[in-house]
Amino acid sequence: MSELDKKITKARVQLVLHEPFFGTLVLNTIPTPTDQVEVAATDGHRFYYNPENCKDLDVEELKFIAAHEAMHCAFEHMKRRGRRDHDLWNAAGDYVINLALTDAGFRMPKLPANLLEKAKKAGIKEDNLGLIDEKHRGKNADVIYTELFNSGKKIKCGTCVLIYPKDGKEGDGKSGDKNKGGSSPRKITLGEGDDKVPDWPVVLAQAAHKARMQGTLPSYLEEFINQMLNPKVPWNEMLRQYLTKFTKEEPRWSPPSKKFLHKRIYLPSMRGETAEIVIGIDTSGSVGSEELQQFYGEVDAIRRTYRMKVWMIYVDAEVHRVDEVEPWDDLNFKIVGRGGTDFRPCFKEIEKRGIVPDVCIYLTDGDGSFPKDAPEYDVLWVLSKGKRDVPFGDTIIIDD
Repeated sequence: MSELDKKITKARVQLVLHEPFFGTLVLNTIPTPTDQVEVAATDGHRFYYNPENCKDLDVEELKFIAAHEAMHCAFEHMKRRGRRDHDLWNAAGDYVINLALTDAGFRMPKLPANLLEKAKKAGIKEDNLGLIDEKHRGKNADVIYTELFNSGKKIKCGTCVLIYPKDGKEGDGKSGDKNKGGSSPRKITLGEGDDKVPDWPVVLAQAAHKARMQGTLPSYLEEFINQMLNPKVPWNEMLRQYLTKFTKEEPRWSPPSKKFLHKRIYLPSMRGETAEIVIGIDTSGSVGSEELQQFYGEVDAIRRTYRMKVWMIYVDAEVHRVDEVEPWDDLNFKIVGRGGTDFRPCFKEIEKRGIVPDVCIYLTDGDGSFPKDAPEYDVLWVLSKGKRDVPFGDTIIIDD
């Protein structure tokens, strides 16, 4: 057994003895040396680490990394990613986990000496082996992801990468140096293990129970775990989940791809390529400016992620403005109107323009005049002021 193997074993034992919550999570991961990641990674079961780049880390730093990877698994970050950007989703999870670990008394590792110079060349000023920022305290990964996406900033540093089954994608991690001693890295295909993946919600519940029995579960983790085991899905995440059914990328010849028709080249189209949605914005004054801005941010992030064409219809008792926005265009969001509320003009405008959307999403407080008949396309009402009866379509409620 190499010195690094001994330190990793010691780190895991100390977690089991002194940190029962994290220890239980860590015991459900499999330490796996590999030179295919920069420092560390996980695929939902294995804890991958680069022997060359981890050999100088001490036991306390290895405890942090082992717990970090295990928490990615417990919070099911691989499963919850969907089609979101790999690097930004990885970073969002890191911000959540690293704050929780430092609050629990763990010491975040510093960059190994052989990676410090590489980080400086990449323009990374921090010497922490991870991402941490107080402005993200109290937020979940879904909220942080949206903020990162809307900021347009590129994330350059992270403690680990997330690996997805049959994907092998390493995100912001690059292949590490070839091993020159210590643990012998296995040549593996990342994310394609034969091992049975633990039932992480069950493991999380068991870990929390053990910690409660010993009185060692911090209150901030108690709240966090309750949210995981008894989730109240944020409205913006519900909106994303709803829209994914219109963005399945399945090839089809009818209709062909519009992208190359002008060149008389016929290629299969993708479902996501032709997704077209109408956004009805209730500008009557019953929806607050803050809620409008929040909704705008979510819509902008979603339509860029899923390559959607969007029609923005600003309407109170009449239509004031209609914007046709392609996926690569910028949204020019502007509140106009502030009169009474009538939903019928929006649907009449859709019909008048010959728009055949996959779905119409209407942001409103739900207090207004509805059309007599439901349209042939799907309708989603995003309600700003609690549950209201709507004559047709689905509803999502924006909670405070």
